[in-house]
Amino acid sequence: EYRALRMLIPVFVLMFGFMTATRASEWGNRDTFHEVSVIEHPRSPRALNNYVNYAMSKGRYDDAIDTLEKLIELTPNDAGAFLHMQVTKCARQEIDSVALKHATETAGTYPLQAYGHSALQVLVVMTVEGRCGELTVDQMEPIVTAAFDYARRNGAYYNIHNLYHLRAAIAMKRGYYAQGYSDLRVAHEMTGQIDLLHELMKYQVVAKRWQDAEETLALMELQNAQRFGIDTYVVEQSRRLLDDARQGRDVELQLDGSAMPVSGASAIVR
Repeated sequence: EYRALRMLIPVFVLMFGFMTATRASEWGNRDTFHEVSVIEHPRSPRALNNYVNYAMSKGRYDDAIDTLEKLIELTPNDAGAFLHMQVTKCARQEIDSVALKHATETAGTYPLQAYGHSALQVLVVMTVEGRCGELTVDQMEPIVTAAFDYARRNGAYYNIHNLYHLRAAIAMKRGYYAQGYSDLRVAHEMTGQIDLLHELMKYQVVAKRWQDAEETLALMELQNAQRFGIDTYVVEQSRRLLDDARQGRDVELQLDGSAMPVSGASAIVR
């Protein structure tokens, strides 16, 4: 009896070795990995999310949209899928009014997850920079406001710093400097991300608010000193930015959608 079992051991070793080699091959190939993931886990939001990002990176927008429609069926209360739908439509310079409407409703009724924060961040940056057709801050602000009000009302402070950041971007775009300044400072106080101060300085030098820019630079230098110089590169960038602006050189106001990482968010192709 035991002899027969011993004879089967090599068979099992070969079988599992083949299965392991096959799986390793799938994982080692990015294209195969995402294709297999959605086939094996068709009802996994994470697998579908990752496949959408993959399809977007390949310019396969129809595949991305089809997958997002499946994701919306699985997670109708998650604003992230609706927001990502609009990100995908931005690649075609299209506006999806239905997706934006549902995003506003769900963001005001349910907590915005990391995936939703990431998509919202990308959309606001693209809108402020005019990279999504005719999408305007008037269409994006209600979503940000709904998510912000829900977080404040229900104590859902996870990633609320990102909403302060996005509120600031919209306010600055509209020329509401005081509100934008306040929101950026709050976001910085919550996270300690010095890149937010660098972004604030960009707004200030473009608006020729020299005194405010000097104060922001001084704050950056203080933070850098307290952190033993780990932010020296960003401080030097800001110093050169201010010097160039004072000398009349053009300063490009380009936001960095990744300046404030959203905790736990999957990367979204821009």
